[in-house]
Amino acid sequence: MGWILRGTAQQHEDSVLQRYAPDLMKDPVHMFMNRFYYVPLILSGIGLFALGGWSFLFVGVFLRVTIGLHFTWLVIQQHICGNAPVSH
Repeated sequence: MGWILRGTAQQHEDSVLQRYAPDLMKDPVHMFMNRFYYVPLILSGIGLFALGGWSFLFVGVFLRVTIGLHFTWLVIQQHICGNAPVSH
């Protein structure tokens, strides 16, 4: 879980990105989001806090990210340990 807290999962060399996602490297919007993935989260957190205080911030940022990560890991575990094949 340290890779989430330190942010190293988002830091890949361009050669790795070019190998696995060459089409996404051509899109400036995707490259911007890849480099500055934390900016929308911070801006939405500030906006939600200004709109509704701590409860909006909790549900709109912390709970949403936590549930999203748990469902992502659930699907990955099903492909690794279960009998749900990865479709290509």
